[in-house]
Amino acid sequence: MSVNKKMGILPQVQKDFYVLRLKTVGGDLTPQQFKKIAELAEKYGKRHVHLTTRQGIELECIRKEDLQTVINALEEVGVKTGVSGPRIRVVVACPGNAICTRGLIETKEIAKELDKNYFRKEVPHKLKIAVTGCPNNCARARENDIGIVGGVEPVWDKDTCISCDACIKICPTQAISKKNNEYRIDKRKCINCGRCVSICPKSSWKVKKRGYFFYIGGNAGKLPTQYKLVYKDLEEDLNKIYTIIAAAISFFEKNAVTGERYGHTIKRLGWENVRPEILKGVN
Repeated sequence: MSVNKKMGILPQVQKDFYVLRLKTVGGDLTPQQFKKIAELAEKYGKRHVHLTTRQGIELECIRKEDLQTVINALEEVGVKTGVSGPRIRVVVACPGNAICTRGLIETKEIAKELDKNYFRKEVPHKLKIAVTGCPNNCARARENDIGIVGGVEPVWDKDTCISCDACIKICPTQAISKKNNEYRIDKRKCINCGRCVSICPKSSWKVKKRGYFFYIGGNAGKLPTQYKLVYKDLEEDLNKIYTIIAAAISFFEKNAVTGERYGHTIKRLGWENVRPEILKGVN
């Protein structure tokens, strides 16, 4: 078979040996899939698997003549190969609120939807997407070309409060204060992490709104770039976020120079010019 980076097949320094990059959306595989990957690594590879920094798996030291056999065996259990080169990569996601006690949004279904729409899409340079359930940012969403971060707007219920000050102690930005036995929150300091909601023993801090932060331009590579907040939507309007993502990807397709990451496109064109273009048509 032909060796194709688009299909996640990468040459090694050892002649006639290849790395086979596997697709794991949000880092999830079934026990059956793990078992098959282990069997193939044992039979055709280096007798171990490599876990990548983006929740992926790579089989190393696969001979060229064995590539198609290994790929066919993986597809029998629903595992597909990944991608490399100037294309949209597999979406990374943390466990989200389905598992994590600090998760504020569902993450895995978002990752699957984005993967369905954009995986392997040709773009001027590689483009990485991550979804993380809260501002703890475990999936490093802000450090990706496109990142979604969950957030909440808290509200205090005076009637149930016992004035224990747990919220003041837990707030990472000292956004909560108390005056005359009433708690106040400084929205300029609040990072919408929801820690006050989760720590309160009487549930006196409640979620008023729940939604998303949308970032672009993050990059921790050899020429790092700082992420930019495109949009904050605490109305839980996921369709609006999908619309903005589509616009952001389209903008990158049309305006990036070949070999240029999103953050460098922003630096070249100016944030004041990029953000309005992405948000055109968003109410």
